[in-house]
Amino acid sequence: MEAVGRLGSAAAVSLLRGLYRSTDTTLRFAAVKALAGIAASDAGSFAHFLSDPHPTIRLRAAEALVRRRALDPELAIRLLADDDSHVRSLAASAVRSDLAAALPSLKRAASHCGAPVEGVAARLRLWLHACALIAAAGRAT
Repeated sequence: MEAVGRLGSAAAVSLLRGLYRSTDTTLRFAAVKALAGIAASDAGSFAHFLSDPHPTIRLRAAEALVRRRALDPELAIRLLADDDSHVRSLAASAVRSDLAAALPSLKRAASHCGAPVEGVAARLRLWLHACALIAAAGRAT
């Protein structure tokens, strides 16, 4: 994977993106790591990895997007519902970095009890984080 990543070509990005379907966790992790090292990797390159069953892979994909300043506020807000505390913490930090842009989406998530995510626990996590971030925005003004 490192060698493919060093190629840095569009073909390498395409190959690595497709590995999100692999059943091998180590291979998926290596693919995200290699994608993170390729400048030509766009936000879409990491999209499938953000819903990976393994939290470390989700975290690495989110970190790559944050480093590139490519983590969309809407997506960051959805990650506030993640079941891994590290992913949630990274998402909260990303939302805080541009709280003004994220505030309308945070308010929607809070007023709709954690929508648009599925599952009671995930919706509750999103709702709690959204309310906390809204409160922090209110204290900052």
